[in-house]
Amino acid sequence: MRAARRFIMWIEAPGNALRGLADTLGIDDEMIAVINWLARRRRYSPNKFLLVPGVDEMLRQLHGRYPMAVVSARDEDGTLAFLEQFDIAQYFDGIVMGLSAKHTKPYPDPILLAAQKNECLS
Repeated sequence: MRAARRFIMWIEAPGNALRGLADTLGIDDEMIAVINWLARRRRYSPNKFLLVPGVDEMLRQLHGRYPMAVVSARDEDGTLAFLEQFDIAQYFDGIVMGLSAKHTKPYPDPILLAAQKNECLS
């Protein structure tokens, strides 16, 4: 069963699978350094980002009623560019990006960090 899960993970998201493999091999710090280096050299084009119709209205209605956070596998520049392009950062109490937590997807660390940040704000 474990082999099947890993196979599916590789097919769905090779980048996430590589991160998981790096963690298993104990070279995740080195891999994160390479990812950071590449991310700093990448340019973001706002036209690459899409927002599902109706999401901005939904966020407006939920804002203030529930604690909300963004959990993104993107780096800081990409996450902030997306939020700024659609002017939706205002709706979130916390933002957790790809490198905010010790481990990223498929580990639960980013979700747990977002929940912890929102709990501190309450």
